Amino acid sequence: MRIIVEGLIGVGKSTFTTEASELFNLTPMYESVDDNPFLEKFYTDESSRWAYTLQMHFLMIGFQNTYQKTLCLIGLFLVIFVLRTF
Repeated sequence: MRIIVEGLIGVGKSTFTTEASELFNLTPMYESVDDNPFLEKFYTDESSRWAYTLQMHFLMIGFQNTYQKTLCLIGLFLVIFVLRTF
Protein backbone atom coordinates (compact mmCIF):
# COMPACT_ATOMS: atom_id res chain seq x y z
CA MET A 1 0.00 0.00 0.00
CA ARG A 2 1.23 3.49 -0.83
CA ILE A 3 -0.14 6.65 0.71
CA ILE A 4 1.15 9.96 -0.64
CA VAL A 5 0.90 13.06 1.54
CA GLU A 6 1.03 16.37 -0.33
CA GLY A 7 0.95 19.87 1.08
CA LEU A 8 2.64 23.19 1.59
CA ILE A 9 5.75 23.67 3.69
CA GLY A 10 5.04 23.64 7.41
CA VAL A 11 1.48 22.27 7.41
CA GLY A 12 2.37 19.04 9.23
CA LYS A 13 3.05 16.49 6.49
CA SER A 14 5.91 14.87 8.42
CA THR A 15 3.91 14.72 11.65
CA PHE A 16 0.92 13.20 9.85
CA THR A 17 3.17 10.71 8.04
CA THR A 18 4.77 9.60 11.31
CA GLU A 19 1.39 9.13 12.99
CA ALA A 20 -0.20 7.38 10.00
CA SER A 21 2.75 5.04 9.49
CA GLU A 22 2.55 3.95 13.13
CA LEU A 23 -1.24 3.54 12.96
CA PHE A 24 -1.23 1.49 9.73
CA ASN A 25 2.13 -0.23 10.35
CA LEU A 26 3.72 1.22 7.18
CA THR A 27 7.29 2.30 6.46
CA PRO A 28 7.42 6.08 6.03
CA MET A 29 9.49 7.76 3.32
CA TYR A 30 10.42 11.41 3.77
CA GLU A 31 11.77 13.99 1.35
CA SER A 32 15.46 14.65 1.84
CA VAL A 33 16.08 18.17 3.11
CA ASP A 34 19.82 17.84 3.73
CA ASP A 35 20.82 18.02 0.07
CA ASN A 36 18.24 20.60 -1.03
CA PRO A 37 20.10 23.70 -2.29
CA PHE A 38 16.99 25.91 -2.17
CA LEU A 39 15.57 25.21 1.29
CA GLU A 40 17.94 27.52 3.18
CA LYS A 41 17.37 30.27 0.62
CA PHE A 42 13.62 29.86 1.05
CA TYR A 43 13.87 30.44 4.80
CA THR A 44 16.58 33.14 4.84
CA ASP A 45 15.87 35.18 1.70
CA GLU A 46 12.57 36.39 0.37
CA SER A 47 10.44 33.23 0.54
CA SER A 48 8.22 34.21 -2.37
CA ARG A 49 11.32 34.42 -4.57
CA TRP A 50 12.29 30.78 -3.87
CA ALA A 51 8.89 29.12 -3.34
CA TYR A 52 8.41 27.97 -6.94
CA THR A 53 12.02 26.82 -7.34
CA LEU A 54 11.85 24.89 -4.08
CA GLN A 55 8.60 23.16 -5.05
CA MET A 56 10.00 22.26 -8.48
CA HIS A 57 13.05 20.74 -6.80
CA PHE A 58 10.84 18.62 -4.54
CA LEU A 59 8.74 17.61 -7.55
CA MET A 60 11.81 16.61 -9.59
CA ILE A 61 13.32 14.53 -6.77
CA GLY A 62 9.98 12.87 -6.06
CA PHE A 63 9.51 12.06 -9.73
CA GLN A 64 12.99 10.59 -10.00
CA ASN A 65 12.45 8.39 -6.94
CA THR A 66 9.00 7.24 -8.08
CA TYR A 67 10.12 6.74 -11.68
CA GLN A 68 13.01 4.48 -10.66
CA LYS A 69 10.76 2.40 -8.41
CA THR A 70 8.05 2.25 -11.07
CA LEU A 71 10.53 0.97 -13.65
CA CYS A 72 11.52 -1.82 -11.27
CA LEU A 73 7.87 -2.71 -10.71
CA ILE A 74 7.12 -2.64 -14.45
CA GLY A 75 10.14 -4.85 -15.11
CA LEU A 76 8.98 -7.33 -12.48
CA PHE A 77 5.44 -7.28 -13.89
CA LEU A 78 6.72 -7.97 -17.41
CA VAL A 79 8.84 -10.89 -16.22
CA ILE A 80 5.88 -12.40 -14.37
CA PHE A 81 3.56 -11.79 -17.35
CA VAL A 82 5.98 -13.39 -19.81
CA LEU A 83 6.56 -16.41 -17.57
CA ARG A 84 2.83 -16.94 -17.06
CA THR A 85 2.05 -16.84 -20.77
CA PHE A 86 4.44 -19.70 -21.64
